[in-house]
Amino acid sequence: MTQYAEITDGNLQQRVRERYAEEITALQSLGFRQLAFKLEARGPFSALMNLPVLPLMRRAKEVLVFPFPLKLALANVLFVHSQPPTIADCMGMGVKFYTRFSDQSLLISSTLSSHTTFRELDIQHANFRVLRNPPCSILEEAWSAHRRRVSEIEIDGKSVFLSGRYVLKQQVGFAVAAYDRSKPLIIDPVLDYSTYLGGMYEDAGKGIAVDSAGIAVSALGARGRAPVIVHIAWDDVVAGRLAVAI
Repeated sequence: MTQYAEITDGNLQQRVRERYAEEITALQSLGFRQLAFKLEARGPFSALMNLPVLPLMRRAKEVLVFPFPLKLALANVLFVHSQPPTIADCMGMGVKFYTRFSDQSLLISSTLSSHTTFRELDIQHANFRVLRNPPCSILEEAWSAHRRRVSEIEIDGKSVFLSGRYVLKQQVGFAVAAYDRSKPLIIDPVLDYSTYLGGMYEDAGKGIAVDSAGIAVSALGARGRAPVIVHIAWDDVVAGRLAVAI
């Protein structure tokens, strides 16, 4: 199982910057901006299990670290572009571009001679239909080919997937990643579950949390009464039952 984490160690970040200085400059000239430093670590003792490929990784000048217990981990830097929404992943063997679409398809373009690498093994287990562009050895050509393919896919009626989140500034709103504002933006939030809580008079939500048993606990303040605690069992909500205890 691969684990991903953001790199906060300054020394490791500097190693990544020095290794990918040329790629960073090229991506920035194409309008990409830095997103994060990423550490991609395999499971315990994966360094031993991947001994045959370590020389190839060294030859590609991958930034390798070996967390306890003997995990094999690669450090790199991610960049993002808004037109079209794309993640660029700097790797020892080249740069990969990823764009996700509304039908859960994932377009991959790269400067690698082969798409098959250590970093892509987990894609086989994701709920994606992977589309691959033929690799281009020159970064600018790979990016141009990626943009053309995105346009072709959009013409077929698919939309590019954007990351987003809820924000609360006196009222509920949405924040989305950078995107091409010349094209329509569709916000389609997902509601996990909801229920009606409260009484006959004015009620105010004071807080909500989930306990260790997976029960949503909401504290309500009601006019003329002391605050009440409401427990909602998630399994009951999924099953269409509403079991409320006050």
